[in-house]
Amino acid sequence: MATVGADAVYWVAPPLFFVTSLGVYLGLIERLNSWNVVNRPQQVWREALYALRSHTLLFSIMVFAALLWALYKAVDIWVDGVAERIPGIKKDQRGHLHRSLAVQPIMEGQGAYSSC
Repeated sequence: MATVGADAVYWVAPPLFFVTSLGVYLGLIERLNSWNVVNRPQQVWREALYALRSHTLLFSIMVFAALLWALYKAVDIWVDGVAERIPGIKKDQRGHLHRSLAVQPIMEGQGAYSSC
C-alpha cells in the first residue's frame, strides 16, 4: 500500500497531460476559454471532437502531451537532485521529501537564531 501514490501518478498523469494538451489547443488555436464550457458547451464539444477525429491534430496534441510529460519528469528529477544537496532534507521509503528534525527548532526561541 506504500506505493499507491507513486503508482497513481503513472495512471493519472498521461490522461491529465492529454486533456491539458487538448485544452491548450482549444484555447490557443480555437480561441475558447473556460467560460465557454458553461456558456457554449456544444461548441466546446464540437471543437474537441473535431480535434480528436483529425489525425493531424490528434498527433499534435499527443506530441505536446508527451512533451509536457517529459518536462514534468525533468523538473521532478531536478528537484530531487537539488533536495539531496540541501542539508536536513531527507526522503522516506516512498521517495517523499521530508525536513529532518535536526534542522527544526524544538521549541520556540531555541533554534540556531535564538539569542540565548
